Amino acid sequence: MLFILEAVNEAADDDDTKKTTTTTIMYRALSNHPRLKQYWKVLIQNGLLSYDFDTETFKTTEKGLSFLKAYSQMDGI
Repeated sequence: MLFILEAVNEAADDDDTKKTTTTTIMYRALSNHPRLKQYWKVLIQNGLLSYDFDTETFKTTEKGLSFLKAYSQMDGI
């Protein structure tokens, strides 16, 4: 699931809207749609990722960004 948060966050950094489409995530995470849907559900339920039905885009939440930051610090140890 980390790779999805990283893909959304990296794609958002490349775009001023800070939101990421399904296709962009699939390409960046190197995964298929059915597999990603399972992970998206868990990430959204846990408040790490949000989905905007109007624009059909994903965004990493503040909680998700905190998780990525904590993981990055742990990975550096």
